[in-house]
Amino acid sequence: MSSSLVPRGSSRPHPAPEVVGVRQGGRTVVVDFRHGRYYGLDEVAARLWALVESAASVEEMVRAIGDEYDATPELIDRDVRTFLRQLQVAGLATWQ
Repeated sequence: MSSSLVPRGSSRPHPAPEVVGVRQGGRTVVVDFRHGRYYGLDEVAARLWALVESAASVEEMVRAIGDEYDATPELIDRDVRTFLRQLQVAGLATWQ
């Protein structure tokens, strides 16, 4: 999936209205109450969702993941943007 529609720089994704992240027992689930859907997140996706909830910019997310995980900066940037694009397409995040 292309990440080209994810804004660059200081743009900040936010959870969409009626979308919440629920953490229980070391697991994170994103619940979309509008459509009655839920999404289980792996460890990295859960960390990214927490950054979305904190209103971190895309660049701040890339830096945070780079500090926490061992991968090349290019791979991290691509993967963060792909994840954010998936949130956008699913209607789970908006941009401000």
